[in-house]
Amino acid sequence: MHYGFRKGKAKDSKAIAEMIYSSGPESFDFMHFNKENALKYIQFEFKTSLPSFFGHTYAWVCEDLEGNVIASSVPYGVKENFWMTIGTVLKTIAFYKFKSSRPLRRLSVIGKMVKPPKKGEWFLSCFGVKETMRGQGIGEFILRQQMKWAKENGYKSYGLYVSEKNPRAKLLYKRMGLTEKEHKISLIKKVPNFYKMERVF
Repeated sequence: MHYGFRKGKAKDSKAIAEMIYSSGPESFDFMHFNKENALKYIQFEFKTSLPSFFGHTYAWVCEDLEGNVIASSVPYGVKENFWMTIGTVLKTIAFYKFKSSRPLRRLSVIGKMVKPPKKGEWFLSCFGVKETMRGQGIGEFILRQQMKWAKENGYKSYGLYVSEKNPRAKLLYKRMGLTEKEHKISLIKKVPNFYKMERVF
């Protein structure tokens, strides 16, 4: 198995949008009203340089031997979370302009459901693998790389959220040593409940 792992770039925005969307389609549909609009927003946010939750500043991508992007991830800690929050708010306003009040309210609702990383935690978000490449060990490869980096850089734990509707991903995370820490009840009817999972180093 030979894959490349590198920092995200603005030019990856089109290739990466569907993978980021797959990490939480119901949440993206809630925030941006439908899949088509959500994908346009993700591309817009990813290619701008200001740090944000769906931007390329903190993103990592996995490539195949031909250089095609086949997976996405945006890991971050406490310090990054502060700037990412500001960046996503500003990019939402820039994208929707005078119609930004409704998506900002929806973004706030999602924000109330998820906790920021705790001190010493390296947190994974926007984790997605290209649909045609799933089941080939790519997710495990990315998790191993990121947990290794987090441990070597002094982080005490590695965490993420996983939907109740994604038992396959939950099994992968368990296999990688993450355990269920909290069952979160969704505040939104169309967004499923989810689990906080964590591995302590």
